[in-house]
Amino acid sequence: MAAVRERFVFAEAGRVTTNNAANTQPPRALLALMQRLAPLYDNVHRGQPTASQHTTRLFEATYDDIAAFVGAPGRSNVVLVRNTTEAINTVMYTLLTQFREGDNIVTTTMERNSNFVPWFALCNQILPRLGRRVSLQLARVDALSGELDLAHLASLVDARTKLGACTAASNFLGTQNPLADVSAVAAASGYLQPGGERRSYLLIDSAQWVPSHAVDMQALGADYLAFSFHKMLAPFGVGALVAREERLTQSLPFLYGGDMADDGGVCADRVSYNDLPWEYAAGTPNILGAGAAAAAGPGPDAE
Repeated sequence: MAAVRERFVFAEAGRVTTNNAANTQPPRALLALMQRLAPLYDNVHRGQPTASQHTTRLFEATYDDIAAFVGAPGRSNVVLVRNTTEAINTVMYTLLTQFREGDNIVTTTMERNSNFVPWFALCNQILPRLGRRVSLQLARVDALSGELDLAHLASLVDARTKLGACTAASNFLGTQNPLADVSAVAAASGYLQPGGERRSYLLIDSAQWVPSHAVDMQALGADYLAFSFHKMLAPFGVGALVAREERLTQSLPFLYGGDMADDGGVCADRVSYNDLPWEYAAGTPNILGAGAAAAAGPGPDAE
């Protein structure tokens, strides 16, 4: 125990911390890594200096590491954000214009605020202002066992279910949901998506799950995985949305401007966007945080 505590600086303040469901403590090695990156610290994709090119290479490599960490094909599947909540909101805004009158979204009563409030707001506040009625339906949880009522979930998912949103592991109950079964329910819905597929999209809130499980996104059949690196030893400020590439290409970006615009592609009457993943990378990113996040999770040992 003493050897483990020695790896962290929080112990120097006499602290005892058990709040890993909210955030973990960054180890000394990751803090040292950020210091080692600092001498060549420069903005990415925005200059010819050696420092900028060096930092850009390191930053882009984090996308490859994160994709490999969760079994995604490559960097084009990764969107870096600040946290899981922002990742879920990214999905909400990118799908905003795809919802049709009479659609529904299915989630569960075990969701935390981050995977409930965006869908509540979309159905009850945002889409009504655009003249579209989309309903939000909630699958039950067994009051005694804390387990998801899979049969009730399946009864709610139908040919008008655009999206299912489900936590992988509840941060309150500790329940781990049967993701393969949930994915099968979404796949069988029959909803006609823009690309011609007949299935519901599936978003998995993986904030409590990715840090402690081996993840294969493709095997899961998920369309979106959302998680935060501050729950797996990295400093605050970096989360990830990992999505099927076609979901990102068929949707509109969440944020506009900066590096998400194509080089030379901005004119008075025309704007073209960058290739993935940079199409979803507007503005200056958390460069040092991304490097630490990759080392904390998928990347090489920070030491």
